[in-house]
Amino acid sequence: GSVGGWTPIYKQPSGEEDSTACTGGTSATCSNTGSTYVDRSLTYHSATGKMSGTITTNQCPDHDTDHRPDRECITQTLPDPAFSTGALDAAPLLKRVGM
Repeated sequence: GSVGGWTPIYKQPSGEEDSTACTGGTSATCSNTGSTYVDRSLTYHSATGKMSGTITTNQCPDHDTDHRPDRECITQTLPDPAFSTGALDAAPLLKRVGM
């Protein structure tokens, strides 16, 4: 919706790619005893206050759970190219941003 007369434009993130780097395979079902795979290769740039690099994950929970979601190995590039326009665009706080 409109915020103070300004309507935000949703951008589709583009920095996600399938990966084969995850331990335990690239697809199937996550273990219900915690089977997270995460590899972070990030650099902090103090001049801009921004991080850049990649996060690779199988997107499985890191704790015991009764739910066994599908495992999918992906690599997320930061900053997401869809949000690297030079303008002050905010990335949506979804999925792997909280890792």
